[in-house]
Amino acid sequence: MKKRARSKILSLVMAAAMLCSLLSVVTVYAEGSGEPPPSAGGVVTAFDPLAEDGAARNVPAGTALSGLNLPDTLGAKIGGVSGSVSGVTWRSAPEYNGGTPDTYIFTAVLPQGYTLGEGVNAPVITVEVTAAISSPLTFP
Repeated sequence: MKKRARSKILSLVMAAAMLCSLLSVVTVYAEGSGEPPPSAGGVVTAFDPLAEDGAARNVPAGTALSGLNLPDTLGAKIGGVSGSVSGVTWRSAPEYNGGTPDTYIFTAVLPQGYTLGEGVNAPVITVEVTAAISSPLTFP
């Protein structure tokens, strides 16, 4: 009989210990950096401003898409909490062709699991591809 009671008490203590360990993880997240886990996703309520030189760029003709160094992480408020969105890709209009001088508007595409809150627009980067000078000017 005593053995059975001891076994029940031990089971209750073990269950309480496991529950406490789960609560401490929740507390660490709540008091931590404020960033949700990367895989959590959520509603983006605002984006941090892009760097001063990040929203508009001029590049010479022949610049590859990879040479534009578009950010794959954006600072944002997710559900009102400061954090970041990783895995961002970019879509351009018109379709980017580094060999053709033109103005290309790149719009951020959020990874799966993230949505834009009401009235929130995805960040935009304007890239101006300028014609390369074919030959230097010479004077007599």
